Amino acid sequence: MKRIILLLTLLFFLLAGCSLQKQTAVNLEEYSGDDNGSWYSLSVAQLADDTFYYIDQQSGGLYAADCALNTPAKLADGPINLFAVTEDRIICMDESGTLRIYGKDAEPQSTLAWKPRRYMRKPLGFGYLPLGDCVVCDDCIIYIDESSRLVRMDWSGEKKLLSAEETLYMVPYGHSIIHVVKNGRILDSNTLMITDTDGDKSIEVFRRYIYDFKVYEIWVYYIHDYSLYRFDMASEQHEDVMKDSGIFEFAILDDRIVCCRQNDLIACGLDGSAITTIESGGGAQLLGGGCGILVYHNDAGDIGIYHIGTGEVYKADARGACLNCVMADGFIYMVLENGKGTTAYSAIFGLTGEKLNELEA
Repeated sequence: MKRIILLLTLLFFLLAGCSLQKQTAVNLEEYSGDDNGSWYSLSVAQLADDTFYYIDQQSGGLYAADCALNTPAKLADGPINLFAVTEDRIICMDESGTLRIYGKDAEPQSTLAWKPRRYMRKPLGFGYLPLGDCVVCDDCIIYIDESSRLVRMDWSGEKKLLSAEETLYMVPYGHSIIHVVKNGRILDSNTLMITDTDGDKSIEVFRRYIYDFKVYEIWVYYIHDYSLYRFDMASEQHEDVMKDSGIFEFAILDDRIVCCRQNDLIACGLDGSAITTIESGGGAQLLGGGCGILVYHNDAGDIGIYHIGTGEVYKADARGACLNCVMADGFIYMVLENGKGTTAYSAIFGLTGEKLNELEA
């Protein structure tokens, strides 16, 4: 009996120690940088080159309009569910998940087969990949495949396995990918890894159960047990940001953290200080942010526009739920339901929520 108790005690301390285990020191210079250029997500709307690109939900085709949403022109026939516009090309994903590659002049270049992990359809016909399943750069697409492996595919269709570990989600970081992999040996932890996009280097950063994370400067912010923490990749230290707070979603914009905490939407500093309440008691869903603006839904069905610098909140003059939003200097572009639950329309709004123009589906 004493031997069993001793073994159980040793096992307890082993698991407790592994739940927050520091691993290899991170040399950020090896993994940061801009070798891959900009990163993009496959979506239903994007602003690039002073042009608003969007998917028309009646035809499923890809269209482009000027920044005021005038003179729309079709670039590619449907059905297209998701797309990304890079510096040199346009990548479209059709209903089957096949990638169709076009030049910036909308001339077809190639068609590529791939098998992402969780391609799904929304009720309105939009396809989507869950956040953290796929990123696009000028040279390649990096995605989690149907076997939950991390894969790089260039635009010739050549694939390279970056990680055979069961990857849960990922974010780009310089010329690398920071990704969380399932740790099959320890039930209460995952492993945070950094892997360069060539697949030549990969290190384990730390182990802890993580179900959402963001990379901001030298920190990895993450949610563990409904609390927000950050890991300093330079000092290799974990810090409490908001502990025991009931946090289930967050974003980082302009040196401020915006969190969904229980039924409140709040903002705070990068260290968790200077907490302010944006919405109280109604619940919220974060939709997107940029240019000092955060857009969100509340439980009343309103689309809120939060100005991070001033703390002011406005409501968008919109009908229907927002499916996607893009911020530009002085404007907010949204793809929204039309209120009937069957189609969608695109609209442009000012920073205080006034609708300036719309494109009917």
